[in-house]
Amino acid sequence: MCASAADAAIFSDLLPGARPMGMGMAYTAVAEGADAMFYNPAGTAQGDFPVLGGSFGRSPTAVGMLSMQSLAYARPLPVLPGATVGAGFFGVHQANSGDKNEFLLHFSHALRLPQFYLSRPLKVGGNFKFEHVAKDAASGHRLTVGLDGGALLEVAKDLTAGISVLDLTPDVGVPQPSLNLGTAYRWHRRFLFSGDLRVRRNLTQFFPGVEAGFFQNLLKVRLGKGMPVDGAGLLALGAGVNFSPVILDFAMTMPFQGIHRQAGGAQVSLQYRFGAPDFYGLYPGEASRESEDLKSKIIELDKQRQDLQAQVTAAATDKTSLDSQVEAEEARLSEIRSQLRQAEIELEKKNYEAGHPRPPAVEPARAAEPPPGRPSSPEPARSKRPKAAAPKHVETSRFPVAHVVQAGDTLRKLSERYYGDPSQWESIYEANPDKIERGLPVEGTTLTIPKPGRR
Repeated sequence: MCASAADAAIFSDLLPGARPMGMGMAYTAVAEGADAMFYNPAGTAQGDFPVLGGSFGRSPTAVGMLSMQSLAYARPLPVLPGATVGAGFFGVHQANSGDKNEFLLHFSHALRLPQFYLSRPLKVGGNFKFEHVAKDAASGHRLTVGLDGGALLEVAKDLTAGISVLDLTPDVGVPQPSLNLGTAYRWHRRFLFSGDLRVRRNLTQFFPGVEAGFFQNLLKVRLGKGMPVDGAGLLALGAGVNFSPVILDFAMTMPFQGIHRQAGGAQVSLQYRFGAPDFYGLYPGEASRESEDLKSKIIELDKQRQDLQAQVTAAATDKTSLDSQVEAEEARLSEIRSQLRQAEIELEKKNYEAGHPRPPAVEPARAAEPPPGRPSSPEPARSKRPKAAAPKHVETSRFPVAHVVQAGDTLRKLSERYYGDPSQWESIYEANPDKIERGLPVEGTTLTIPKPGRR
């Protein structure tokens, strides 16, 4: 802090650039242009064009008029794609308080780290700087060297996070170093919201900011919380025009309370991008970019359609395979049921035979031989043709009759049993066609014995 602790500005809080000033110094995660090296050295990495920028600002304070000026140059490093080198100067002078000047050498690089599952490059950067601080005649001059460092990562589409550590130098009589944490979100390519948390010993501050673009971002307006100078809370306003390759920005701050209070300030910045397209080419360029984005979305949707079609085809193949398996299992089940039915029939037959044993076979009796000495009297010769059996009278009023088929039953036996005539078996067959298999009645089924058909 300067000689008058309560009134003077904190030089370490003052940084150059009208665009950052208009956004309330919430620039750690934005970090674009030549001024980026003063906020987050990683911001210049992967630059497309060499850029030269300068700024000048003044701020009346109760201690005295404060003025600051800067000049910065950065360009891509051809031998190392994604790398940027540069140099910068920043000076602050406050009447009746002191001066601070710094000269820095800059390097940044975009690293691709797929092994850490980062889909986007991680930008890192640093400054090596010489710093000169002169407060008052009693304190004298101090010259020292220091470092700045930072990192920047696009964590998601349109969402960026940044971190920087500034003023890593020996004690030169001003508060340092500072840790800055920032985030920025771009909404619909027109609005940019950002916020910075700045931490220094015994001091923590939060700075929000917003930027809106119009006319294909040729015109931008900004709003934020200004950096307090001499203890006055400030509101920051800014605007910028992109006359590519020239970019012009303006910003001013005013006190929240007491518009006539001696606080606030203004700053103007000018940047030139070597080799950048002219501003009137931004209109077709923006349309071309939107066209490319639409093409990318169409390609992505087509890929999703192809993936879904492949899934549908795979599902249909699986269904066909499962249907074949189901048919095979049904055929196997039908075969098993047939085998089970045959086994049940065999079991019933064996159970019946076990409960009804067959009588032992009886040998036919032999004719008695005549006693010896007596000749057998010859019997008169008989006709070998059997006598016709007398027809058996059947009472038809008791038909139909239900008969449970037993082992050994045949249609001719049943016809003989119920009709007295085995030749009428066809009547039983015609009355029970579904219970006859291979010419035999199915054991265990109940047959309907109809009236005899003929006599």
